[in-house]
Amino acid sequence: MSNLWHCILGPRLFRIYTQIEQSSNGGDGSIYTPNSCERLGNIITKGINVMWNIGLYTSPFIITYLYKKNYFCYMGCLSLGRFATGIGLLFVVGMIIKGLGRCVDSTYLEFLDVLKTARRNYTIENKR
Repeated sequence: MSNLWHCILGPRLFRIYTQIEQSSNGGDGSIYTPNSCERLGNIITKGINVMWNIGLYTSPFIITYLYKKNYFCYMGCLSLGRFATGIGLLFVVGMIIKGLGRCVDSTYLEFLDVLKTARRNYTIENKR
């Protein structure tokens, strides 16, 4: 369960570096390709993040529209609460899908182990 939690909240991996690749081709590494579950989770969370940012910048217009349509009464607030709960649940499901995709990927689990080791014991050997 702890491993799933770390996979859900872990950083996104872009490139994989190994000791052999660093000495042979100058340290370019190889590009990490996420599996389909992780990719689907990324799409869901990115989509909600884009909608949040657009809503944040257009909030004066959205609030004006909601006020004119009388969404600030009791029933309107219930509808807005249901909408926000649905979006929140969709975000949580996207994060869980992304975490499950990372849990079955051996490359990401290896990266996570190296990251945990480096955070626990920060030495010159672990910085490589």
